[in-house]
Amino acid sequence: MREFYAIIDLHHEESMLSNRPASHHEIFGRRIIDHMLKALAQAAPKGIIVLVEEASFCHYLEDTAVPVVCRGRDRTSVHEIMQEYDDDDAAFLILPGAVMFDVVDIMTALREAAQSGMKMINIADFEGTGNVFVIKNRVGLARAAKIVQERTNHGHMLGGVTIIDPQSTYIGPDVKIGMDTEVFPGVIIIGDTTIGKNCVIGQGSRLVDMKVGNNVEIWDSTCLQSEVGDGTAVGPYAYLRPGTVIGKNCKAGAFVEVKNATIGDGSKASHLSYLGDATIGKDVNIGCGVITVNYDGKNKSRTIVEDNAFVGSNANLIAPVTVGEGAYVAAGSTINKNVPPCDLAIAREKQTNIEGWAKKRR
Repeated sequence: MREFYAIIDLHHEESMLSNRPASHHEIFGRRIIDHMLKALAQAAPKGIIVLVEEASFCHYLEDTAVPVVCRGRDRTSVHEIMQEYDDDDAAFLILPGAVMFDVVDIMTALREAAQSGMKMINIADFEGTGNVFVIKNRVGLARAAKIVQERTNHGHMLGGVTIIDPQSTYIGPDVKIGMDTEVFPGVIIIGDTTIGKNCVIGQGSRLVDMKVGNNVEIWDSTCLQSEVGDGTAVGPYAYLRPGTVIGKNCKAGAFVEVKNATIGDGSKASHLSYLGDATIGKDVNIGCGVITVNYDGKNKSRTIVEDNAFVGSNANLIAPVTVGEGAYVAAGSTINKNVPPCDLAIAREKQTNIEGWAKKRR
């Protein structure tokens, strides 16, 4: 393939009706400019130069195998850059601020330019061939997203992943999914997410920057920047917030919220619990409605529940507090002192029955 330099000319697209340039709108969690850079890097240009309106637009560009140089549009132009990088053997590929293409489109453009002796190739001139089209407005943005969706889902299905309804499934370009995993309709999986083999990602689930083991089931849940071990079940309607690490063969069930917590192998919180800033050991049972009270209005504190402990339903664990190994917390208790290993902690008022009270009230 012919050697080339790539020049991306970023400029604010008024037709987007946005305070951001078109190139900085996202498709499945990645900005258009970063989609462009990834595709360009696959074609191995001699250099990538980005012309920007403001220096801030170049911040946080994704790393590529090819270094990216940013230049201000107020101080230079495409033609000046071509003169600066003048190379008899190389062509210059000019790209507008937001254009959809892949490496095949680049190779086609360079090949046709070489045959005609062209030195400067504008990829926009190839619009309508392959996947090349310039994104000028929100309609174009949706069209680009559909191309990324179809291309990505197609690749996963050829790799052994079952996607029940590709049209309603949205998977980012950096996601990795193992063989024989099944993805149900309405699922969104983006960011740096890895999913193992033989998993089920149930309808309506959203996974962002997740590490999911093998044989995991996730149903109707939101999972963000967390880890889930082999054989674990999540949901329905669970919420895994950033910093959560769940071990193997665990359960975070219906309406369970976990935040910045570690849950050991074999432990279960089956329903209606909040586990925040907590360390839960192995083979722990967390009853329905258990709350780790981690915030006093000023500070966050940590709750520790050691291996083989049992926390009964509707218990409040007021951090900082430790429930020792093998200990029991009685249902309905509010615990604000450490529970020694193998003890039973009961913290509730003694029940009093007032004879005939309801009859008299009526």
